[in-house]
Amino acid sequence: MTYLIANWKSHKTIVEAQHWLDEFSAPPHPDINLILAPPFPHLTALKQAASSHGLSLAAQDISPFPDGAYTGAVSARQLEGLVEYVLLGHSERRRYFHETHQDVANKVAQALSVNLTPIVCIDQPYLSAQLSAIEPVYWPHLIVAYEPLSAIGTGDPEDPSRANTVARQVKDILSVDVPVIYGGSATSDNIGTFFSQPALAGALIGQSSLDPHTFADLVKSSL
Repeated sequence: MTYLIANWKSHKTIVEAQHWLDEFSAPPHPDINLILAPPFPHLTALKQAASSHGLSLAAQDISPFPDGAYTGAVSARQLEGLVEYVLLGHSERRRYFHETHQDVANKVAQALSVNLTPIVCIDQPYLSAQLSAIEPVYWPHLIVAYEPLSAIGTGDPEDPSRANTVARQVKDILSVDVPVIYGGSATSDNIGTFFSQPALAGALIGQSSLDPHTFADLVKSSL
């Protein structure tokens, strides 16, 4: 199974999100799991429409804590039954919100406690430390997204063979054949080169997912 994930980040009102789904059209494929990660406020409203388009839902983050007195936080249990996946440790969360490796590891534990699949974002040169902070018992249940900082939002993607090498390093560190996907300036023009790499299992798409037609073209280029 390969994964293609649309991460809208902090974009779109609910009206704009619904318009995106109205305009999005891509042929289903049994080997590609399409996942949409909209902002928190849109998850409930988009669930049915996303499913009708063959899209699974992911949250963009969760709290490292369980239910409790944590004002402003969204616990994993509150998302149970609403989403199947959750993005964790995105470089923007680590940079702007000062999330530590241990914060991300705690979120992994919370996600898996309610059977949400963690999509854990990592980068060189911190790859080993980021992964090692996570309890080994959780490793087989991860999807790992390799996001080189030099490629995110720059229009200058990583060399696909280099991304493939990092994917192999991830599998070696974890000693588990987890899905490893690539994120960073992937477009319909270059996505095929990443999907052709044997150790890569898909892509995490940011900017190119904001327009429904652009993302549909990217999906079609992945088939």
